[in-house]
Amino acid sequence: MKNLVTQFMLVLVFIAGSIGMVKAQTGDLFFSEYIEGNSNNKAIEIYNPTANTILLADYQIAQSSNGGGWQYYHTFPAGAAIAPGDVWTILNSSTNPALFDALNADEVLSFPSVVHHNGDDARGLIKISGTDTLWLDIFGTPDFDPGTGWAVAGVANATANKTLVRKASVTAGNTDWTLSAGTDANDSEWIVLDVDVFTYLGSHPHVIDNSFPIVFNVNMNYQITAGNFDPLTETVDVAGSFNSWAGTAMTDTDGDGIYSAEIAGFNAGDTAFFKFRINSDWGNAEFPGGDNRQFVVESGMTEVSYWYDDNAGPQSVTFTIVDATESYLNIKMKGSYDGWVLHQMYDDGTNGDLVAGDHTWTCILEIQGGTWEWGAIEDDSTLGELWLLQGPNLVFSVNTDGTVSGDTSYEIPTQGNETIVFNVNMNQQIALGNFDPALHYVDVAGSFNNYSTSGAFEDLDGDGIYTKSIDGFTAGNTIEYKFRLNGDWNTSEFPGMGNRMYTVIGGGADVILHWYNDELPPAQPDLFFSEYIEGGSNNKAMEIYNPTNDTILLDSYQIAQSTNGSGWQYYHTFPAGAAIAPGDVWTILNSSTNPALFDAANADEFLSYPSVVHHNGDDARGLIKISGTDTLWLDIIGTPDVDPGTGWDVAGVSAATANKTLVRKASVTIGNTDWAASAGTDENNSEWIVLDIDVFDYLGSHPHIIELLEPSCLPCKYELSG
Repeated sequence: MKNLVTQFMLVLVFIAGSIGMVKAQTGDLFFSEYIEGNSNNKAIEIYNPTANTILLADYQIAQSSNGGGWQYYHTFPAGAAIAPGDVWTILNSSTNPALFDALNADEVLSFPSVVHHNGDDARGLIKISGTDTLWLDIFGTPDFDPGTGWAVAGVANATANKTLVRKASVTAGNTDWTLSAGTDANDSEWIVLDVDVFTYLGSHPHVIDNSFPIVFNVNMNYQITAGNFDPLTETVDVAGSFNSWAGTAMTDTDGDGIYSAEIAGFNAGDTAFFKFRINSDWGNAEFPGGDNRQFVVESGMTEVSYWYDDNAGPQSVTFTIVDATESYLNIKMKGSYDGWVLHQMYDDGTNGDLVAGDHTWTCILEIQGGTWEWGAIEDDSTLGELWLLQGPNLVFSVNTDGTVSGDTSYEIPTQGNETIVFNVNMNQQIALGNFDPALHYVDVAGSFNNYSTSGAFEDLDGDGIYTKSIDGFTAGNTIEYKFRLNGDWNTSEFPGMGNRMYTVIGGGADVILHWYNDELPPAQPDLFFSEYIEGGSNNKAMEIYNPTNDTILLDSYQIAQSTNGSGWQYYHTFPAGAAIAPGDVWTILNSSTNPALFDAANADEFLSYPSVVHHNGDDARGLIKISGTDTLWLDIIGTPDVDPGTGWDVAGVSAATANKTLVRKASVTIGNTDWAASAGTDENNSEWIVLDIDVFDYLGSHPHIIELLEPSCLPCKYELSG
């Protein structure tokens, strides 16, 4: 009988939830305190705001765990009641007795119970009257798992490791958790206290001043140096939302140029808006005409510090170059902070250099705020300006608070013992007439050779791929480079654009191969997917089309498989001797496909589980061709490292790779490894026609001209023409 009653209650709860929850009216019970502390220090308190004693026989607490919806219901002991203005306290039996005496609780519950909750477990207070269920109050969201906990009053994860006390101004429950939790300390119905605060448990209401002071600091030193502020005759204050924009005077008691003011009344979750002002004058405030400063108050925050106008002025920045080669005689630096003007660096014990002759070169410059690039050269008059960095320019920032971050030092590495084999494919340049092997040569210039020539590359086997082995690299170093025609920067790759970059691996693994200027010849026709079926149950198939004029043997082809976004894991190989004639297809059928849909005798492969045609809508497939050690991707359906859920959208149809048939348009003559482009966003730009579930009419041949008579809906009627 108990099970029947429980099932009936679940039906009532579902009906109540489906028609919407209404905020409880005044004059009934509501949650007044919630504690989720360390370990099992947990409690819930219910308050009776009425003038009458309320029996709890008709009340229950609904429970949800980890976003699983309302699953369990706590009923109260027989005869339980709450007197007017009193509370009902439920305590976890393992709560530290030093925090709360269990004798003062109305219920002390062992596991499992309504007070064995975590921060992501919702609770709801309901009242049952006959066949009606009234929701009085809700804490959390029953069908959503927030992770650690929900934010309350602007405090992140406040339902975990915190005590929440309902404000004295709240007189009724609230079934809208978003409104109840609020966004800050002002609009929330709750006061957020620290972990394991049991001080207020056992009675309600309470007037709690949970506010704390914050010290505001503003550094005026640059304003003093720039003549914008005279500490002898002028004042500075802070005006903001916390003092009605009236301004609070700031003082510099120790004469260090940093002015401070302590302001009380902040609560965790508050958002403070403010500006600093000189002489309490809005015409002389920070950021004239600009936005106010702001920050969100965090629990335990004690002070905030700024430079006036976020301007710390120029800062002394020490740059160092460590010459691990111990070979350079005159190092200079330059950067974007002053238009790449050369500055002398020192290794003589002066100008900030600590030890003379230790091959650590130093330069100290005054740099304005901002983010800048820099580098260094050797300028000994014999080599000219030799750029010393291997890899990109160094980047550093002078921040608004006067600190310096980023890279202000660099070590010139010793020459390594790693070799890089550079290869560049010139076949497309030959085809375009840009490169004549009989007259021209190709080289590489980069950070490793001061962007000078490496010497001509060679093509010993005449395959159009030119090669050069270069020594002296160090594993882990990053290099920049470009290939050039005839050693001429005017005919280098990517004119006016950035360099190629490469990080040295070491151990003989450094072999680089590029097409010159990344220009590849037009793709040649090859096999591609022409049909994909993911239907009811195991009604599944795939079809591959040969668009060429030649019979293609399948011994060099495979179908790569990914399951649930886990990347390419499995590879389907074709039977020995398998081949596709010109204009013909290869059909692979799931062995459990309904024979009324397609005759297995007409399939080229008929596969039982597991196989490449035991796919779901979120399983990607890729067609590859293997030539020696090279793998060429010809076509892809789906994204191998992303699980879309049910399936991927195709031609604007949601989850079209599940419970649908996809037929490649007749206008498509080559595969596409860009699935987003292949799938498209609507029926016009997609490469596929989306048909209804279990449509096998087109399987076994290709191409087809399919006219959708009702393109705006699925299922659609369709006809074959031509």
